Amino acid sequence: MKVGFIGASRMATTIGRHFIGAGHKVVLSNSRGPDALAGLVADLGPAASAGSRQDAAECDVVILATNWADAPEALKGIDWSGRILVDGTNAHMGQEPDISAAGVGKSVAALKGRTSSEIVAAM
Repeated sequence: MKVGFIGASRMATTIGRHFIGAGHKVVLSNSRGPDALAGLVADLGPAASAGSRQDAAECDVVILATNWADAPEALKGIDWSGRILVDGTNAHMGQEPDISAAGVGKSVAALKGRTSSEIVAAM
């Protein structure tokens, strides 16, 4: 199986290592382009490659591993018909998550009764 990651965060690399260890291939992508991932891909080994968002989206399973605020742009323009997309985001408003009770409350309120995965599905 080939697993694509939109976003090359700590979550993507950690999960990617587990998929590679289980005999699968991974494709990592980020907003800076494949060249920016050369060192990370080399560290993960020959079962890992860097690609565009579209390259990652064409894999058997795709994991969204971006910051919540970056999700709309990361998903933009990709045809998700018949594809499996796993939402790995945390719905925190802003680039730096505020995990205090007030910050989490603000993030939950912004969802307006929906889950973050419902919002991602609508994107």
